[in-house]
Amino acid sequence: MSETKLQSVVLMQPQEKNINGKIFGGYLMRKAYELAWSCAYTFAKVRPFFVASDTISFNRSVDIGSISIFNSEVIYNEDHTMIVCVTTEVVEPDTGDRARTNSYYFTFICPETKLPKIYPESYDETMSWLEGKRKVNHGKEVAISMDSNLLRFIN
Repeated sequence: MSETKLQSVVLMQPQEKNINGKIFGGYLMRKAYELAWSCAYTFAKVRPFFVASDTISFNRSVDIGSISIFNSEVIYNEDHTMIVCVTTEVVEPDTGDRARTNSYYFTFICPETKLPKIYPESYDETMSWLEGKRKVNHGKEVAISMDSNLLRFIN
């Protein structure tokens, strides 16, 4: 799992502010998605297809001029599906303090290739892996439910 990580650092600019004078959440989501897609692509070695976004948490607002670090990691994969988690933290340059501001989960598929299995190596990675497995299993339940509802509608 640790070999699937990617990181990016972004200086938050004033053109991305919302009406409250903080960084617009949609901008943060776009940056997280771009990093997640890049992480999935470098892991799979083929172009991934975005399937779903799940559990986006906005824990703290992000100030203009702050330095944000986006960390991504493939936390779970199964056959052609992978879950990528992206977390964002703000760094205070004066003190070096870091605070988590956001977390995102994205699901990608690579239908033309079977993905290599990843395995957790620490307790934290195991907890992330289990969260990813739950998200994949929940997605399967939703798909089955949607298929059965569609069949009822057609008949």
